[in-house]
Amino acid sequence: MLAMFIWNVIGVIIIALLRKLDTGFESLMPTLEKLVAAREARGWWRTILAGAGTGFLIQVAVENYKNNKSAWGIMLPTAMFVFLGWNHCIADIFYYVLAGSCKDILLVLMAALGNFIGATVVTIANWDS
Repeated sequence: MLAMFIWNVIGVIIIALLRKLDTGFESLMPTLEKLVAAREARGWWRTILAGAGTGFLIQVAVENYKNNKSAWGIMLPTAMFVFLGWNHCIADIFYYVLAGSCKDILLVLMAALGNFIGATVVTIANWDS
């Protein structure tokens, strides 16, 4: 699992850096700066809670797809965490790299912890299935 996390981090950093080379990127900066500022203002314990909500929803999506093979079962929980503005550790790295804010490694780790906690709750609840 750690190797998968590391490869996801490397991949998202590469994608973010490539995105910065795209024309029109500068027009996104005001929105991106607001997003990163809101993430930073959330603090560590709210980041863990928001991350747990995301981990819960994403694991529900995974379980739903495994059991029902439904694309809707993936799209709806994913749209929910995005709409709610909850933290996903890999998505947050993307935002921070784009914004040039590398000071938020602790918040990324707190989001990862929350993602793990939320996913674990769903996994334990589905242990017998």
